[in-house]
Amino acid sequence: MVALLPAWPLTAARAECRSSASGTRSIDVRLSQASGYLCLSLVRLFDGASCGPGSALFSATFGCSETDRMVVTDRGRLVSLLAPRASRREWDIVRIFEPDGDHMIVRAVRLADLPGLAPAIRRPRLALDASGLRVLVEPQLFVPLSTLETLGSVGVRRSAHSR
Repeated sequence: MVALLPAWPLTAARAECRSSASGTRSIDVRLSQASGYLCLSLVRLFDGASCGPGSALFSATFGCSETDRMVVTDRGRLVSLLAPRASRREWDIVRIFEPDGDHMIVRAVRLADLPGLAPAIRRPRLALDASGLRVLVEPQLFVPLSTLETLGSVGVRRSAHSR
């Protein structure tokens, strides 16, 4: 009897621990086992920088497009850059997820919400890291995460899992 194996290499699910700027919070992002035909990631929020076992505060499932460029703030909010370029000022460019019991409060930030960005700027490139959002134009605009958390409008509440 001969066993047939697939020609492509089998890889383990991607998992990574991302820490906030000061190391007070961290998130573990891994491919969800419930993925099926959709790309879903399980995100767990931890107290401390290590994503250590037993210290999970919150967990939720997100689409992979939301977790590819996601960071955690020192306050435990999840900030997701939706795309590395923005073409319309009224479209959402960042989503901020704040754990609230068994739900998340979702805040949407548009390009038009960014302070100091001239209306004439078209299709700027965007970058997000543990310190803030960079709008890559001349001159470069930097919005710290603490400011970004206060911008935009609060939208829907998503259900999530606690711990």
